[in-house]
Amino acid sequence: MLELAILGFLADGPLHGDELRRRTARLSSRFRPVGEGSLRPVIDRLVEAGLLDRRTEPGAATARQHTLSLTGTGHAELLRRLRAPDDLDISDSARYFTILAFLSRLPGPGDRRAVLRRRLEFLEQPRHSFHDADVEADGTDDPYRRGMLAVARAADHAERSWLREVTAEGAGAAKAPVRAQGPGVLARLAALTGGVLWRLSGSGRQLDANVIRLAPRARVAPHVEPDLDVLVYVAQGAGLLECDGERHELAPGAVAWLPHGAQRAVSAGPDGLAYLTVHRRRPGLTIRNAPPVSPVAEEGGEAACLLDRVCPDCGRLAPERGDRYCGRCGTPLSSP
Repeated sequence: MLELAILGFLADGPLHGDELRRRTARLSSRFRPVGEGSLRPVIDRLVEAGLLDRRTEPGAATARQHTLSLTGTGHAELLRRLRAPDDLDISDSARYFTILAFLSRLPGPGDRRAVLRRRLEFLEQPRHSFHDADVEADGTDDPYRRGMLAVARAADHAERSWLREVTAEGAGAAKAPVRAQGPGVLARLAALTGGVLWRLSGSGRQLDANVIRLAPRARVAPHVEPDLDVLVYVAQGAGLLECDGERHELAPGAVAWLPHGAQRAVSAGPDGLAYLTVHRRRPGLTIRNAPPVSPVAEEGGEAACLLDRVCPDCGRLAPERGDRYCGRCGTPLSSP
């Protein structure tokens, strides 16, 4: 699946060969390490096929770097492979997780769900694997074999549960923000696909809260919240938080406090970033000498989170507040 990984990483923009190798190695490290010797012939093959463009940067012969970029044909091939993966791409875990890493590149949510349904159908078929009966049949009570079984069963159950939830709720449930009707479970993160946001609402609430999902490598530019302290909880993915000049790594389970008046910026890692922000509810508009609070903020959510600029389909953050359509997939952006 090296070819798909290369096409997927270059879909976000040109990369130097060394950076592409590092990203590919991180993606595949769980299954099969990737070295430069195995990556170079694959790149050469993709260049010869017209899927990649390779440009040599000027400089000394020993210091020259190659910059790789995706051609139009390469982008079309990436979408084709994601939209219609082979059966082996669905059944083999290493190949399937490579598909999953770049599935958000497909602009149509229906196409993405179709791929996930194929994986779910495969997982729910009778499996020729290591079940309880296999352990009991050979008459052994080996704790390590039983441990292997417990880990495999837990991973299988977690994946099937997630796939059932995502494929069952579908696009309609994912696109519409969940409105608070009362105490209880308000939203499930697995149902919120790339860029789809949830916002706490209700006239009597005392808090504002948002679920935000940034696409891979997306960035919320530096900004200042002058009035409110904000609590951030990272749910999925990884990234980097910059707060008043200090850099903090973000990982699932991390909790960050952003004091009012502090400048902050958030960058998503290669797998994207999903996080919850909570703060005291903003007061309504009042007549005073200072500039009035934006009416958008009164409805809930931290205005500095730039929620209206996140694409509801692919998760891309629009570079300008006045943008009306996503620059990657063309989806209309929500009105501010």
